[in-house]
Amino acid sequence: MGAFKVLDPDGKGSIKKSFLEELLTTQCDRFTPEEIKNMWAAFPPDVAGNVDYKNICYVITHGEDKEGE
Repeated sequence: MGAFKVLDPDGKGSIKKSFLEELLTTQCDRFTPEEIKNMWAAFPPDVAGNVDYKNICYVITHGEDKEGE
């Protein structure tokens, strides 16, 4: 989650979809268009175009099922 915090200096818990998509498709191990499509299907941005990175981190580290559900 530390990497996302660098991208979110205000600590809002979200970043712009367009910014994240640009990073994921232009830097290091680039995402393919299919991978981007799958990511937005799994983690859709809100109506303002923001992505909840805390949710993404939780699923990456814990899986999709939350304890107690």
